[in-house]
Amino acid sequence: MFQFEKVEHDRGVIMFLFEKVEHDSNVIMFQLEKVKHDCVEIMSQLEKVKHDCVEIMSQFEKVEHDCVEIMSQFEKVEHDRGVIMFQLEKVEHDRGVIMFQLEKVEHDRGAIMSQFEKVEHNSNPIMSQLEKVEHDSNVIMSQFQKVEHDSNLIMFQFRKVAHDYSIILFCFL
Repeated sequence: MFQFEKVEHDRGVIMFLFEKVEHDSNVIMFQLEKVKHDCVEIMSQLEKVKHDCVEIMSQFEKVEHDCVEIMSQFEKVEHDRGVIMFQLEKVEHDRGVIMFQLEKVEHDRGAIMSQFEKVEHNSNPIMSQLEKVEHDSNVIMSQFQKVEHDSNLIMFQFRKVAHDYSIILFCFL
């Protein structure tokens, strides 16, 4: 009778452990969903950064094109000035246009540098979040391995209880 009570007690302990494992599994699934949500958020932010980089590269190409155009116009102005002193007033006007374009290019370059710094600033929190997600993932995997170990231990105890129960039944027969 004592062994039967012990088996009942062991069965109660095992049921408690099964409920604990189920609770731990639910907690882990919740954490995995949170990690999945964080990954989706990070991918969205990475797409935004990628879009910003494409925009910056497009503006860089425009600035480079403007610089080539300005240099071409500058060479033309210098040639006209050297060859035709008569067109000095036209050349001075062209120089004013070119200076305006240079200021525009400098302004565009400043705006691009500001956007580049913004992209660099935005990438720092993303890298921090990636490291946090990786850490959370490692913690969850560790907890999952612990739950698996606990489950194996419970199954072993359950088999032991079943074996003990068989012996008790055999003794009663």
